[in-house]
Amino acid sequence: MPETRKRVELLLAMTGDAYRKSRWHSLKAHLKGLSSDEMHYRPVPETADVEEKRKAPYIATVAAKLVHVALCKVMYENHAFGGRTLDWGAAWTWLGMHEALETPELLIAALGKANERLRNTLAGLSDDDLDEEVFTNWGEKKPAWWIFNVMIQHDLWHGGQISTLRTLCKLEDARSD
Repeated sequence: MPETRKRVELLLAMTGDAYRKSRWHSLKAHLKGLSSDEMHYRPVPETADVEEKRKAPYIATVAAKLVHVALCKVMYENHAFGGRTLDWGAAWTWLGMHEALETPELLIAALGKANERLRNTLAGLSDDDLDEEVFTNWGEKKPAWWIFNVMIQHDLWHGGQISTLRTLCKLEDARSD
């Protein structure tokens, strides 16, 4: 009996749309032309940047959000499908985050590397594999399809936040001129 991949193909299409294909709603659409100023923009003093601990209320810079999204892609993939060998620090190193934080282009490239890892894993699955229970990075078991569903939603959620932060940055710059 031939292996079915209709659900895998649907998740691949949705993952692609959420990450890069939709010109209005994808995470990458919200990163087009990202500047260093926008990357580290703080709308209020409590805004957390990449290496700061969470502040309350939790508002993070674009850079912090991108690091978070990239690390989650790597951690979810590794714990569900890669033998659960990485912790957050190892994921940070695997992505080359210290170098990635130097420019928006390098940070977006690191995000792309994380996305490609997750996407390649999905592309290697069958529809039956999607129903298998896999680990989350916090040790709970979920069906494999759930991992990809969360990552799709995660890209869309943070893409909208990034769009809002960039708009605020541009408005603040326009007011100061």
